[in-house]
Amino acid sequence: MNDGSRNCEGLLAEGMRERGKRQPQILRISWFFVYIVGYRRSVLEALSIAAATSQVKSVPVEPRDNGAMATPNVVNVRTVIFVSSVWFWITLGGHAVLGFVSQPSFRAITHRSVGSIPTTRLQESSSPDKGSKKRKILFITTDMMRWDSLGYYGDIYAKTPNLDNLAAGGVRYDAARNQNPLCMPCRNSIVTGQYPRTHGSWNNGIPLPHDVTTIANVLHDEAGYRTAIIGKGHWEPFSSPRSLESDLGINNRYGPLRGFDFAKLQAHGSMPVNSHYNIWLRKNHPEYVGEYYQLLNLSGDHSEMNVKGGGDTNAVFVKDNKMPREIYQTDWTTDNAVRYIDSLDEEEDWFVWVSYGDPHHAYDPPSAEDYLSWKDIAPYAAFGKSDEERMGWLKQKPWHWEKWYTGEKFISFESLEGYSYRDNLKSDQIREIHQKIYTSNKL
Repeated sequence: MNDGSRNCEGLLAEGMRERGKRQPQILRISWFFVYIVGYRRSVLEALSIAAATSQVKSVPVEPRDNGAMATPNVVNVRTVIFVSSVWFWITLGGHAVLGFVSQPSFRAITHRSVGSIPTTRLQESSSPDKGSKKRKILFITTDMMRWDSLGYYGDIYAKTPNLDNLAAGGVRYDAARNQNPLCMPCRNSIVTGQYPRTHGSWNNGIPLPHDVTTIANVLHDEAGYRTAIIGKGHWEPFSSPRSLESDLGINNRYGPLRGFDFAKLQAHGSMPVNSHYNIWLRKNHPEYVGEYYQLLNLSGDHSEMNVKGGGDTNAVFVKDNKMPREIYQTDWTTDNAVRYIDSLDEEEDWFVWVSYGDPHHAYDPPSAEDYLSWKDIAPYAAFGKSDEERMGWLKQKPWHWEKWYTGEKFISFESLEGYSYRDNLKSDQIREIHQKIYTSNKL
């Protein structure tokens, strides 16, 4: 374990020791960035420890040159858990943002294993304040957002002022690592607190078993929470018409789903076809359906990645999108999340997962929201200056990195077998992809 991981674990342990000593009378905001590369604690495990902690010691931070200020944020719920948890390519890595406002309403959230399936018990607080509420939990994730794509960390092209202010005013965990770089295994680890080898979803295309206990099950069934997922679920192959997620859209239902009593789903533009968002878009704005990049080529229950190029450089997954922002997937997710939370009674406790699909490919945000040209973006240093340099780096990695990059190894069930990124990804194309990602991150 590196020094960063030890510091992360030490901070969590210190918070646990201090639990119960402090009874804060005001809301305290704490949040952290989680560096995603395989840390042995799952995000949910860190979340459970965090929720059991009445106060987390803040890491001092200084204002950055980009103007991010260490100012507190105003929130209108008693407890917020903020996560920008990001799924990413094996070759690119990622970063997550996780934070919470602590209030000692429960003594602890503890895990115990029954066979291979962990269960969770929420114990009521022994605090003298018997009238205190539990927690209102807002869990926000993005998909494939690199940690270094934020202005706070020095990216000169980024426009991420809200996340930058959270970074400047909170706690950042820089060494907590994701358990798998693919969407389904990672998301299934988050929702269960289990390693992929335990819950069984080790690759895209392999669903989470239906009988596995999720955090939504525990909060809903044992603690009486209202639970909702709005945005991307992807705990199973959502492109299959036989999946639980597709079934909701096809039959115009909004739950229940894996412990969530309300589910309104969306993922990546035109995918999945039967998501609530796509059904809504086809009904209300059919003229814009074709503006999205067709991410997957479907054939019955099977799918493979579409690798058609677009934009100025013919970059893979890129498409200019003339759709207005107001009906784009990101704003749709936000609007529906706000609408759902506003519909709840003030006295109700709730856990709402707002799960954004961006900036995951395809790279097709509304073009009207672009704020810089790809030609104004410097060549990406980490991509290397030559094919020889890139191949040299890959030979120092596990063998499958090079084989995936050259198209010799078929790794993910939703990938295109035989497609070579070595032959189809050049420096200018990377720059145009980055330009689209900056737009998605801004939204």
